[in-house]
Amino acid sequence: SSGINAEYGGRGIKSEDWIGGIIEKLESVFSLIFDFILSLQQQQRIKLIHRFSSVPESTNQRIKMLTQLVKDYFHASVVALEVDDYKESLRVLTELYTPLTKLEDLVSDNSDDDTFLLDFISNTKEDVFKNRCISESLQKRLIADQLLETSIYNAEDLDVNAVWQAMDFYKESIVLTRENDVEQEAISLTKIGIVYHKVLLQKSKAKEVLMRVLQLAQSLQPRNLSEEQWCRDASSIIAEYQKEQKQKEEKEWEKSRKKYLDNLKPNLDILKKIMDELSVQKML
Repeated sequence: SSGINAEYGGRGIKSEDWIGGIIEKLESVFSLIFDFILSLQQQQRIKLIHRFSSVPESTNQRIKMLTQLVKDYFHASVVALEVDDYKESLRVLTELYTPLTKLEDLVSDNSDDDTFLLDFISNTKEDVFKNRCISESLQKRLIADQLLETSIYNAEDLDVNAVWQAMDFYKESIVLTRENDVEQEAISLTKIGIVYHKVLLQKSKAKEVLMRVLQLAQSLQPRNLSEEQWCRDASSIIAEYQKEQKQKEEKEWEKSRKKYLDNLKPNLDILKKIMDELSVQKML
């Protein structure tokens, strides 16, 4: 703060070169401090910037700190979602709102038309919305999983109402991720397909849903999804249905073939008798 006081105290008294030298030193000190902050672990960095982001008098310095804080909060949300921690993701996205708003106000008030920062703010808003949708979608899917666990595995009798309630949560989860995250949509659809297949025993509905899952999987190529459980489950059930359909068609074919042969048998018997007689005549 002594450097800032020197700058303001010197204005009108000292030369512009002297003022410029003070500003340059302040920028140098800030750069050293900021480089140190960047070297810290993310959680430490978030705490420090959150506490001191309003300290610098320079608008550009505050913008720099707030930009980094927004980046760190968003990255924390991404990391949380990688381990399905929707609570932590929603928490940091809520924390992100204040520095992002302050950053937008500073950039708007700044005389410089910084296109890069304006684009950064706009893109961050879109990414935050997307991650919030994914987090809330994950929350609803996990609630549905718990409902199914309770109504199927931990109950003496199947609670059909709870099953349909779980299906509603899965559908809400899909609405939140549609056009935001294809894989999350596919995971929730797979859960619905499995319920139709294993619990409600509605094969036609299960097949319809799981075929949609495989279409979504195709859209994610060239990514290898062979190790993803949702893709393996959908593929396995569809393969089972295809096997059943093939066996059914073969059985129908055999049935049709037998009926045809049965109808043809009298003619075949007559033909056989004629061939036998011709063979005897030839021998004589």
